[in-house]
Amino acid sequence: MLIVPDRTHLIKVFLLALRCLGNMLAYSDKFNEKVISDCGGKHILDCLAFCMKHQHRGLRKEAIWVVGNILAGPPSHKKAVVDAGFLPQLVDILQKSQFDLRKEAVYALFNVASQLHILSILVEKHEIIPSILDLIKIDDVDLIKICLMFTEVILASNKKFVSMVEEAGGIEALETVQTHPNTELWDHAGPVVDKYWGEDAYDDSDQDEKSREQDILQQQPIEYPPWRLGAHQNMEK
Repeated sequence: MLIVPDRTHLIKVFLLALRCLGNMLAYSDKFNEKVISDCGGKHILDCLAFCMKHQHRGLRKEAIWVVGNILAGPPSHKKAVVDAGFLPQLVDILQKSQFDLRKEAVYALFNVASQLHILSILVEKHEIIPSILDLIKIDDVDLIKICLMFTEVILASNKKFVSMVEEAGGIEALETVQTHPNTELWDHAGPVVDKYWGEDAYDDSDQDEKSREQDILQQQPIEYPPWRLGAHQNMEK
């Protein structure tokens, strides 16, 4: 994929290239390793960073999707993306962009949330909690699901994050979900409120970081909606 001057007819080529790359990266971790390590991974990441900053909205969305697929891989792939400086870009999109781009950024960031040291950076340095809770209130079932999972991971990762979620209006946001007509959503939100703010709230202050990380990893993988799956996964269904 080459970085070239903006021309309308080339946008379609870029979009197709990103879609092909994203589908291939969704295929297997072994393939990802070849792309990231053996096939000029830095150049590919540089191209993705370029596309994520492009004025063309579709190009930005596809690039976020591809980055999210890389972040869904093993820790070494997550590290490559983080070291390349993608976290601030993704957070900026989460907080300030159009709805569909924010929605895609949530999935990408959630894929790296199992790394607790990175999650701490997202919560404490980049202050993502208000944005996640804001998106929970939007009537979009797929979005509410991923934001509920994200909130639960944040709560489970560090005891002090419980108070941060509460101060950002987390209880109210979760209670909003409890009135949603989708029973799966309010069945998910209710136990989270009870676990962290109920009369018998769970106290995991003695749990070490490794145990917390294992608990969070057990929540993976995400049940992706059809619009986010790679082509090979869609065909399997």
